[in-house]
Amino acid sequence: MVSVLPSVIAPSTAFPPHQLRDTVLYLTVRGNAVSESGGRRLVSQANGLLVMPRGARLVEQAGAAQPWHCRYFLMRGPLAERFEQSFWGARPRAVTLIHPAPAHWRRWLTEIVQLSLREPPDWTWQVLARLGPLLDQVRQTTVPTDLATRAQQLILSQTDRLWTVAELARDLAVSPTANLILHPA
Repeated sequence: MVSVLPSVIAPSTAFPPHQLRDTVLYLTVRGNAVSESGGRRLVSQANGLLVMPRGARLVEQAGAAQPWHCRYFLMRGPLAERFEQSFWGARPRAVTLIHPAPAHWRRWLTEIVQLSLREPPDWTWQVLARLGPLLDQVRQTTVPTDLATRAQQLILSQTDRLWTVAELARDLAVSPTANLILHPA
């Protein structure tokens, strides 16, 4: 079973703790949200993709500054089980943030949601043409867990931006006093 949902969530909307019944990919298009799961705090901002396993316990709150625009893709059954096994393997199945998600992933996920809602002629084949490559590429992604690598990837994803320590800390969901030393590559 597969479901899709585009959402615009009002600023500061808080969702009560809940357990996911589906494997979920959600893309933040605009705005931001904080998701807490398994003792981890993840800040999903524009262009961020959260990959969430079935059974994860989650608390979410939209950011205060502006509405949170997101696209949800939910799956259940054999497809979801195989995707989870391939993505997490032997690692603990924790909510995972990929930020920034590649532009073509964001485009595919947005098109999957739009096609599924509009149902134009041959829409199922068009969805499958995007879904296969999206899930295949996401499942092969290795998400760094060490702080220095995550910080470096974030900086390199927006090289035209001048980062403050406070901005880096916010985007990496750590304290501004975290032990972070970056050496030039």
